[in-house]
Amino acid sequence: MAAASFGGATMSCFLCGKHRARSLMTTKKVLGKSQAVCAPSCKELEEMLAANAASAANAANTANTANAASTTNSTGS
Repeated sequence: MAAASFGGATMSCFLCGKHRARSLMTTKKVLGKSQAVCAPSCKELEEMLAANAASAANAANTANTANAASTTNSTGS
């Protein structure tokens, strides 16, 4: 589902096979040909994306908790 947010500008990494936005890829010479690979590496990129997803989920959770608290305060007398 995350690939849909890229709007079709994705490529698969030659090393790990995952589809990534072109902006997250770089080219490296593999077997004499330039191939698209994750930048800076597959593992580092996966860790970075997981950390970003966790912080976004945490921010959304905090916002939902704040909204629920303000709704409870305004309706309860």
